[in-house]
Amino acid sequence: YPHYPGTGRASETGSGEGTGYTCNFPLPAGTGTTQYLNLAKNELLPRIEKFLPEIIFISAGFDAHVADPLGGMRLSVAGYESLTDMIMEVAEKVCGGKIVSVLEGGYHLKFLPYCILGHLRSLAGLKVEIPEQIYHYGD
Repeated sequence: YPHYPGTGRASETGSGEGTGYTCNFPLPAGTGTTQYLNLAKNELLPRIEKFLPEIIFISAGFDAHVADPLGGMRLSVAGYESLTDMIMEVAEKVCGGKIVSVLEGGYHLKFLPYCILGHLRSLAGLKVEIPEQIYHYGD
């Protein structure tokens, strides 16, 4: 929100028996890695722990990368990997580590593969090297 009108407002919290289970965190353009990580730590992860899901689904979009031409955000590859680490940690606590991740957007062809690689490194415990200037670009 507002890039995709009609969805993503903070006031949208679900309906019927699902009221309170939808959480949207609209962020201003230019929001960076530190702010994303703080939001995850202080808002998202506590809500996941309270909800106690049986499985966590990740819609893994990478258009918030600092170099992406569409997102207007300032996440780094390192930030994406850290967010994935945080989700994995809470998944271990609440659902035995069960996670499904589905690739979504990301439109900067130089950085997109590294964003995906950072996410997969975390999910799979891979030790594939990512060049530092790519990994921390935008931090």
